[in-house]
Amino acid sequence: MNEIRSEIGQHYFYVVVDETCDESGKKICNLLIGRLSSEEVTKPHLISSEALSVVDGESTARYVDTTLRKFIFLLCYICHAIGILNFLSLQLTFLETLVREKNAC
Repeated sequence: MNEIRSEIGQHYFYVVVDETCDESGKKICNLLIGRLSSEEVTKPHLISSEALSVVDGESTARYVDTTLRKFIFLLCYICHAIGILNFLSLQLTFLETLVREKNAC
């Protein structure tokens, strides 16, 4: 966590959701975070990896929401440092709305 915090610091960052299958055919969802830079390629950091029974929009949104909530303190620190905490809050609200609407159907 300290490595991620020190690398990202005052910079903007990106979050990647990667869906894949492992060697045994399990559906895996990974969440990565990295520092944005127009001058160099930066290395993403794996925040979480989880096997999902189904990989679709709903399960992926739920995974991202749950994972971001687990790591909210790290993300709040980073977001606060670059002034986009409100943006992250809006994204979490959007994901919650998508999951709620999907469950209502």
